[in-house]
Amino acid sequence: GAKFNEVEFQGTASFNDLHCDNRFYMNDCTFQDESTFSNADFSDIADFAHTTFTEAVKFKGTLFGKWASFQRVHFKSDCSFYGANVKGDLLFMDAKFGNIIDLQSLCAERNINFKNAELANGAFRLRDAYFGRLFLTVEQVKDHLESHLESHYKIAREEYGLLKNNFREINEYDHEDWAYLWEKRMARKESPRAKAFLEWLVLDITCGYGTNPVNIF
Repeated sequence: GAKFNEVEFQGTASFNDLHCDNRFYMNDCTFQDESTFSNADFSDIADFAHTTFTEAVKFKGTLFGKWASFQRVHFKSDCSFYGANVKGDLLFMDAKFGNIIDLQSLCAERNINFKNAELANGAFRLRDAYFGRLFLTVEQVKDHLESHLESHYKIAREEYGLLKNNFREINEYDHEDWAYLWEKRMARKESPRAKAFLEWLVLDITCGYGTNPVNIF
């Protein structure tokens, strides 16, 4: 195993292609410049709790053999987990995000937990992500989906659909309705203008695509 406690990395730091058979700890560390852990292989627990990443950090294609903890981590810039593979839980409780949270093509076999995480100016990328269950609230993801903010409606529709299915899985049915409503709205953005207007008038305004049936009365 390996343990880095209270270490400050002043320049760029590369842990690419690292292989660690036992537990890996990097707690209370500070990265002042860009850092990368791409294609690293953590066979056991990987714990980055209380660490600060001042610039962008990449975990692209990284393998986490058990659970990985980023609790109370401060990501001041972009963080990328593109194509990462997590066999256990992926924990972001009480973390802070300052920019892009790239979870595209991530495969997490169990849970991803964003309990009490703060997004500030952060924005999610979720396209083609797979996970057992994703624990986050509507308040955390609302206005924080990059594809929606950038008017990439097709991608946004797919990502709202992913959120809809997830909220159903974790029995958050009000959240499911919210994601379903925005999935339909993003799909409408791709329709011809006349059809989109009619759909907005008949389906969205009247009953919120079925999520507010009382409006009909």
